[in-house]
Amino acid sequence: MRKYVTILLGASLCAGGSLARADDKSANKPEIKGGIEAKIKSVDVDNHTLTVTTSQGRQRTFKVTEDTVLVGPRGGKVRRHLKDPRFHEGFSVTIVADGNTASEVHLGFANESSEPASPTPNSKAKAAQPVATNSTKHAAAKKQAEEDDEEEILGHVKSFDASRRILVVTLLNGNTRSFILAKSVPVLVRGRTSKEGIEDPALKAGAAVTVITDEGGKKVRELKISEAKARKAG
Repeated sequence: MRKYVTILLGASLCAGGSLARADDKSANKPEIKGGIEAKIKSVDVDNHTLTVTTSQGRQRTFKVTEDTVLVGPRGGKVRRHLKDPRFHEGFSVTIVADGNTASEVHLGFANESSEPASPTPNSKAKAAQPVATNSTKHAAAKKQAEEDDEEEILGHVKSFDASRRILVVTLLNGNTRSFILAKSVPVLVRGRTSKEGIEDPALKAGAAVTVITDEGGKKVRELKISEAKARKAG
């Protein structure tokens, strides 16, 4: 009987670990409140603008400022901003805007967006090889960029179970992710290290958080709590 109970307990723990990250694979294309679905037409890094063609066929240009939050498909922060390799013609994005200024830009998954236009090869067989090589390199760069997004996850606290140390975060794209926090994980509240750590009263439902993880997004190494900001859309 003791052996049987041990086996059941082990199975339960394994299931719990899966549940903690099961919502990572939720709908690839969540409905973003106030979002404008579009495909990139062009990017002007120097002038900080993004021109897109909306799903209705309308062409619009948005200003991308330092305050614009750029978010990857899994809810992580896009570190390279407009220089990210995914910002090219044909890539799927969803924009939350305040007038003509983008407050949020959500990138789609690389494997669901169009590849950048490649030079048309001539009739010579030798010309085909460099085009294929460039396409492969570009796909690898976009895949790496998606993995880099995993290191800073943005959202709001949906719930926090202090006894089990399970933090559930509602991401900016509407999905949820769960994280198991170590007792000693550093907690910063409005830029200052909290002496109370995960017991800080600021860690509550509705609080805006940034979850800093190790490479691959499996372990939380820091938690930042800031003031929640109201989302504007236009």
